[in-house]
Amino acid sequence: MSTRVIKLNRYIIRQDLIARGGMAEVFRAKIMGAFGFEKVVALKRILPEFIDTPAFQSMFLSEAKVMSSLVHPNIVQVIDFFKDNKDVYLVMEYIFGRNLRQILKRQKEKNTLLPIPVALHVVLEVARGLAYAHEKQEGDEPLKIVHRDINPQNIMMTFGGEIKIVDFGIAKFQTKAEKTATGILKGKFGYMSPEQVEGLSLDERSDVFSLGVVLYELLTGKKLFQADSEIQFVKMMETFKAPHTGLVRPEVVTELEEVLNKAIVKERPRRYQQAKIFAQDLHRILNTHYEGCRSEDCAALLLKSFKDEYTQEIAKMDEPSDMLVFETHETEASEAVLQATGTEGQTQLISSEEHTRPRIIKPVTQKKNWHEVTGSSGIRFKFALDPNRSWDDVQFGLAQGKANRQGTSKSLFKRWWQDPKKRKILILVGLLLLGVLWVFSETPDPKSSSDKSTAVKKTKNTPTK
Repeated sequence: MSTRVIKLNRYIIRQDLIARGGMAEVFRAKIMGAFGFEKVVALKRILPEFIDTPAFQSMFLSEAKVMSSLVHPNIVQVIDFFKDNKDVYLVMEYIFGRNLRQILKRQKEKNTLLPIPVALHVVLEVARGLAYAHEKQEGDEPLKIVHRDINPQNIMMTFGGEIKIVDFGIAKFQTKAEKTATGILKGKFGYMSPEQVEGLSLDERSDVFSLGVVLYELLTGKKLFQADSEIQFVKMMETFKAPHTGLVRPEVVTELEEVLNKAIVKERPRRYQQAKIFAQDLHRILNTHYEGCRSEDCAALLLKSFKDEYTQEIAKMDEPSDMLVFETHETEASEAVLQATGTEGQTQLISSEEHTRPRIIKPVTQKKNWHEVTGSSGIRFKFALDPNRSWDDVQFGLAQGKANRQGTSKSLFKRWWQDPKKRKILILVGLLLLGVLWVFSETPDPKSSSDKSTAVKKTKNTPTK
């Protein structure tokens, strides 16, 4: 398996696509900074087919605005937002874990249900994050944020046991400058609230309903609305009545079933009016009727279920960036083609200087070609050589680099000579050096003087024949 690399702005996308939805795709990337600084992040961009659609651009910008204002341990954090030509990128913290849809699928493969304490803990943490978002204000005015797309795919569990809400792509919110809803009146069918299906105005109670549907699925391992189409789902919602969870899973105590039914009741006045009240009841039941649950318990469950995947991803993220050797080549399109030799293969990366859309070229499998060089100070350097280059090429490159450094010294003298003030300094230094040389050349050598005087005396004392 080879590594794909794209250099974009100050980010290096080294791995394959990690997620793709109906509106956007997400890549794992690295921020490259000074002194070897690196940070793994998630880079999200609008799909190419929607890049020219104003509605999707507006929705993407809305997500950036919403998420940048939310700072909570249960909500994914935004790091950066930038544009490259037509492409718009949202940089977020990288969540090293799995979403609930993946976890439920793995539990089903093992023919087991999620432990009730873990299920309650997950929903409790999500409810706390939603409560924070629902109560968020801009100054003295509430933003009235409603996620509108709470489902197992948008709830993640990290390998450290943390619970994160992601994807505020269709969130509804209000600001002082914008009083109309931003986004589209649509979520994921099967988890939408009754009022959302009917196209009515939404508030935080809609998110409570969706979260209640998620809780039912975590407890029973089954979807509450098992509809084959959107039309069938709408018909099911018209006649919906809260089910008896205890019939599916006897370990569910009566009080928990009452809390669940209050979260998914069809009539809004009878439902939980706030997510934080829902969270309080879940916390009480978790610690009263069950053994409680810590982040460590969630981490242990996830590691046990995805042990092999965890090891592979750790190896990818720990691979140092200096394992890649980048070279720049000129092409007809004036693009920078970067070739990288990684631990398992060669990758080509194209990033245009004229800001054209980056393209991933199919990687060609190559083996590493390691070389060692001992410097003048005795330090040994080890590096991967491009398979297309010979060792003679490298030696030529080193010699060329030395010549360039010598040329740099000459160009430095030239720059100084062109500066009138620095030219005077150079002249004075030159005259001083000439004076020192003249003084030393005129100073007689004491030893040679004594030799000369001795020779004169001998000449005088020698009798003339």
